[in-house]
Amino acid sequence: MALLRKTVEALPFGRLSLDVEEDARPRRDRRIMKLQKRKAQGARPCLYCSARFGYHKLLLRRDSRCDPVRTPCRTPRIAFKAIEAMVLVRIVVSLASGLLLAVAAGDRRAQAQPASSGSIKGHVRLTGKLPGNLVIRMGADPMCARINAGKRVVQETVAAAADGSLANVFVRLQGSLPQIPVSSEAVTIDQRGCIYEPRVVGVRVGQTLQVRNSDELLHNVHGLSGRGNSFNVSEPKAGMVQQFRLKTEEVMLRLKCDVHSWMAAFVGVVTNPFFAVSDRSGTFAIEKVPAGTYSIQAWHERYGPLVQTVRVRAGAASTIEFNYTGNEPAPAARFEELTLPPRASAVRFVGAVSPDPVWPDR
Repeated sequence: MALLRKTVEALPFGRLSLDVEEDARPRRDRRIMKLQKRKAQGARPCLYCSARFGYHKLLLRRDSRCDPVRTPCRTPRIAFKAIEAMVLVRIVVSLASGLLLAVAAGDRRAQAQPASSGSIKGHVRLTGKLPGNLVIRMGADPMCARINAGKRVVQETVAAAADGSLANVFVRLQGSLPQIPVSSEAVTIDQRGCIYEPRVVGVRVGQTLQVRNSDELLHNVHGLSGRGNSFNVSEPKAGMVQQFRLKTEEVMLRLKCDVHSWMAAFVGVVTNPFFAVSDRSGTFAIEKVPAGTYSIQAWHERYGPLVQTVRVRAGAASTIEFNYTGNEPAPAARFEELTLPPRASAVRFVGAVSPDPVWPDR
C-alpha cells in the first residue's frame, strides 16, 4: 500500500486518484452496509436488542446462537433479568406502602372513634298516606320562571319516597353530652333556582351560617326566630354571601325570602355536634357518640317532633326507627306569610288554620 501511495503521488493527478480509490465513506455507513449484507445472507434481528443495537453482533453469522425465539443473546437476557428484578421490587414496595397506608387509616379511624364511643344509625318513615306537595307557581317572578322553564318544581314540605322513607328530618341527641369545640367551618345554604338548598340543616351555637345567592336576581334572607337569632338582609346579585353567627339554641329557625314567598328553609341550632338530617332514603347517622343512654328527637316541618330513647354501646352501632303516621299535630310554632289586598285594613280568622301551607303567586 505504501508503494502504491508513492507511485500514485508521483503522478501529476495522483492526489485525485488516491481519493477515488480509498474508501472515504463514514464508519457508520460502512457498518450499515455490512449489516444489510449480513441480513441478505440470512441473519435475523434479535427481538431483545434490535430496537437499540440493530442487528446483534452474534447474529451476523448463519449459525448464530442468538435465536429470537429459542435462545436470546446473553446481554439482553441479563438486562431483562435486571428489569424483572426492578419491577418485582417496585411491586413489593407498592404493596408495602398500601399496607402501611391501610394500617395508618385504621389507626386514624380508631383514634376518631374512641373505645368508649359508638354510633347511631337510624331511619325515618311515613307510614300513613303520602300527601301531595303543592306545585310552586314561579310566575310571580318572570326571572324565576325563566330559570325553571320546563321544570315542575314542587314545595318539598313532605319529601317522601314511595316506601315512605322521609327526608329532611332533623335528628338530635338530648341530655348530658360532652362539650366539644365548635367547628370553624361554616354551614352553607344556597339560593339556587329560586329555592333554598338544602332545605334543612343543623348548626351549632356559635357556628357560622352562610347563605349564598347563586341566582342573577334579587333575593332576601329573613331569619324568623323566637330566641334572638333573627336577621333580615338582601342579596341583589349572584355570588353574594351573607354570614350569621347564631347565638342560642333553637329548634327550628326558619328562613324565608321576602321577595319570593314560597322559599323556605329550616335550621336546627343546637349546643352539641350530635345531630343529623335524614337523606332521600330516610336514613341518618350520628358518629362518635359517647356510650350511654340518651333521648333522641326527630323534627319534621309538618309532622313535628318525635322522641325516643336510645342506648349507645362502646364500639357498636345502635339502630333506631322513627315512624310518622301522618296524623301528628303540626309543630307548635309556625310562621306563615299572609298577603293582604292593597286596601285591606283588618283581618278576621275563621276556623282552624290548615296544616298545609299556601304559597300565593304574589
